[in-house]
Formats: sequence, structure tokens, C-alpha cells
Amino acid sequence: MKIKNIIPILLISVFLAVGCSKDLLDIKPVDKFTEANVFTDAKTLEIYVNGCYKGFYTFGAVGWWFSLPLENFTSPLSDENYAKFDFWGTWVINHNGALDPSNLGCYQWKWGSLYASVKNCNLFMDNIALAKNVAPLLVGRYTDEVRFIRAYLYFDLLRYWGGVPIVKTVPSLDKYEVIARNTSDEVVAFIVSELDEILKDPKLPSSLQTCDDSYKGRITTAAVHALKAKTLLFAASPLFNPSNDRTKWDKAATAGKAAIDFALANGHQLFADYGKLFTTPFNSEEICVRSYWSGISDIPGGMSGGLDTYLNSPSNGGWTSLCPTQDMVESYETLDGKKVSDPTSGYKLEKFWENRDPRLAQSILFDGSQWKGHQIETFLPGGIDSNEAAVGGWNYSITGYFVKKFLKEDVVPGDYDSKKGSPQHNIIFRLAELYLNYAETQLELGNDAEARKYINLVRARSSMPAIADAGTALKERYRNERKVELFMENERYHDLRRWDIATIKMDNKPIRGIEIRKAVNGTKTYSIANRQIIMFPEKYRFVPIPKDEIDRSNKVLIQNPGY
Repeated sequence: MKIKNIIPILLISVFLAVGCSKDLLDIKPVDKFTEANVFTDAKTLEIYVNGCYKGFYTFGAVGWWFSLPLENFTSPLSDENYAKFDFWGTWVINHNGALDPSNLGCYQWKWGSLYASVKNCNLFMDNIALAKNVAPLLVGRYTDEVRFIRAYLYFDLLRYWGGVPIVKTVPSLDKYEVIARNTSDEVVAFIVSELDEILKDPKLPSSLQTCDDSYKGRITTAAVHALKAKTLLFAASPLFNPSNDRTKWDKAATAGKAAIDFALANGHQLFADYGKLFTTPFNSEEICVRSYWSGISDIPGGMSGGLDTYLNSPSNGGWTSLCPTQDMVESYETLDGKKVSDPTSGYKLEKFWENRDPRLAQSILFDGSQWKGHQIETFLPGGIDSNEAAVGGWNYSITGYFVKKFLKEDVVPGDYDSKKGSPQHNIIFRLAELYLNYAETQLELGNDAEARKYINLVRARSSMPAIADAGTALKERYRNERKVELFMENERYHDLRRWDIATIKMDNKPIRGIEIRKAVNGTKTYSIANRQIIMFPEKYRFVPIPKDEIDRSNKVLIQNPGY
């Protein structure tokens, strides 16, 4: 990897983002920035740190106004959703199996954008000693925030690429350096060491539940614990731990329990209503979030109001960009905790919505669902959300289902110019995920009772019965519980890969959907149809490093296997 010391564009863009605020009228012109200008003044330092927060907004092949981060669209790379359109460059990956170092699809800019954000953080760490006139507590807090952001960026690099070059400083202008890849274990060790450095004496607020409202949306100590636990969970998982080294699971378990204990001790608890969890900003369960709407916090770079447009059905002014799969719908158990494939479950396709886990209707819209004052209609002929819709027939759901999770019923799709547009949060960490992460470590360590305890805490919130399985059956139940609870939260794609079962689950497998025909007398008939074969060859376990990066390194960077 080639590193150059170019004063980051961040130094300009964050100032442009704040416009002509009266407080900033005395700031020097943007073409005369130096480290001394930025890091010695409290106001410019604050703006620089806010700019570093933009590192959370990492994009794939989103080159124009589709301003949702790639993380929202790993879902159609898994078995959760089908991507109706290829705005985000996913088809080259799972439709065609054509992902390679020169044809990266949705990953086109991710490597570069992550390392650009790392560079911004490194510049801060290299120069924060200049902030002698800034209040020490503020310097300490900013340092913890930027250290966390850099650790998170490396965690993101790790889960896509495995071992990557660890770059901790910005080299001088006259220095040319090619940096080889570190191992995945070395990247994990670096991330954990950075987080441990914060935890020695954190200058951050403890949690989003205990901090002032003016701070909400920023990093807390609870988030530091959560990232450490998740990093160690990945490190212990089969993709990164093929020998199943038990000590890695022990470390993940210890960190996972510490993250839970700290969150509970500092005001976090499961939010009572799963259905409203994702549209209630800064609720008790949210540990770390990114804002879709920049006005919801003081951090620049929030998302546009397009989430509700991208996901709503045609009759509700949406584009149906993501279509939940039949496999996803069938993952929701019956109310008594049985699989729909169980002949004793009472499941019938023509009444598939009855007697089901409440999270199904809270997460997915389907024919007959009440939404925005009318029923969803996917039936043929003539359904207002079908491909025969009078308005918007081009954006019907190819699977017959629509995403409901994250959507607000009172938001008008396309309303980009007011806070009515998609004020929801992109949740990075929440308490239920911490419970499930810890449960997984206990499963792998053979502590089934402890694993069941935390799985059942999550299920109880949705009035689902406790499970009593053990061994392999418990692992299967756990993985399905995680799939259902964390639907559309940027987990399934990474889970299938870190468990090293993505190829088994998805390669050369059909995306299925539901077909509904309505007779003249109103009777409906239901059937299941295959829609699209998806690809996930073995080499997709890791993403390829861009060819340009390999070439510029004179082959010092080693490509991932299979590319």
C-alpha cells in the first residue's frame, strides 16, 4: 500500500459543511490550513474531530445522490433480501459471480475510503500534542473518540479483507513507503490494544443513557466495550480461527460479558417494543448509532431522507429497492417456537402470516398488511403493489415482500428537505446484539445453559417461548434467532462468512418469492416460485484487494485467495 502525506480534503470539507457560522468568521482561509491552525484552536479542533466521524459513512459504488452507506446494503449479498435494482453494485457479485480485483461492484471505493478515513485519524493522533491551549479534558475526549473511530475502521477492513496493512502515522511528504499486509491476528491485536488504551482511563461519557443530550450520537465507553467484544468474536469465529483455538473464545467471552455488564450498569436495557425500536431515536437499547438525518445530532454527514423512498412499496411512493426473500420469511417461527417446516406447527402457506413470531409483521410487509392507511396488495391481477400497479408498477417486489423494519409510517417518501425524511438511526451496536454475541461464545465453550439464558432474554422481549435445546440443535436455533432478531442490521452477510458457511448456504441457490392470484370471486391462491439464482463461490469468503492497489505496491500486497 502506497502512503502519501496529503493534507486531507477533510480539512476543507468540514469547514464548508458548517457554512458561514458567526463563530467561525475569524478562521483563516481554507487554502492556508496548517497543523498549527487546526490543532491549536479549540473550535477548529472540534470541527476536525466531527469530520473524523464521517469515517463511519463508508460508501460502496454510490457515486451520486444515493447517500446510504454500503453497510445497509450487505443484506442483498446474503439470503435476507433481493436487490431489485443495481444502484449499489451488488449484482456483479451475487448475480454473476464476477467479483474480481478489477470489477469490485459495491466494493469499488470501500478500500480507498476506509484508508482515507484512517489517514484523517492518523493526522489527528500525530498532531494532537499541539493542542496545548485546549482544555485537557476535551483533548482527552477527542483523542478517545478518534482512537475508537480508527479502531472501528480497522475492524471494518478486517471483516471484509482479513489481514490488511496497519498504518498508524502519516509519513512525511518526501517519504515513499510500501506497506505489506499484516495478519488478521495482528489487526485484531491492534484494534484491541487501541480500545484497551481508551478503557484504561476513559474520558468519554459512559453511555448514551447517561450523557447530556448535546453529546448523543457520539462515542461512549459502552461503545468501546461493544467494539472490543465484537472484534474478539470475529477473531474466534471459524473464518479467522480455523483451528478453533479455545483461548480466542475465552477472550471473546470475557469481553462480551464485560460489555453487557457495563451497558446494564450505565442505563441500557432492552427496549420493550421491538416494532418501535428502530424508529425511536436514542432509546434505551441503542449503544452506538449513526444518524440518517444530519440534524438529529451535531455530527455532520448524516444520511439523506431517502431511506423511506428506497424501501417503501409502490402504493406508498417507494422504490422497493430491497425485497425480503421467502427464505427470510420462513425463518420466523410459529408463536409456539416451531419451524414452519415442522408438520406439527399448523403452518399453511395460504395463511402464512397467522400464528407467527411477532417480529415477522414488525419487520416485513406483505399482501394484506395494513400500512399508511391501506392494505398492501401484491396479488395479480391488479394489485396496487404488483407489477400491474397503475402507479409505480416498475418497482414492485420481485419476491412479493417489502421491508418494514426501520420505516416510519408518517414519513412521506421523497421528502428530502425536512426532518420528516428518514430520521431513523443506523444502529451500530445495541444491547440485544451484545446478548447474542455473548451467547455465541458460551455455545462454543460448551456452556449451553448460559447461552440459552441470553438467547431467551432476547426472545422474551418478543413474547417468544424459551428454548431448551442443547449442543448442535442449540447452535442451529441460535443462528436462526440471530438471523431474525438482526434482520437488515448488517449482520447476516458477515455472520455467514465468519461462520464459513456462506458458500454452502448461498452458492448456486435460488432466491424464492411468493405468488398470489386473486380470482373474480375474491379467492386467493398462493404458490412459491424461484426468482433468481445467486452466486457465492468459495473465494468470496474475503473481498479482493483492488487491482490498482496491488499494482502500485509492486506486488508487495498479496491478493486474497482465488482472485
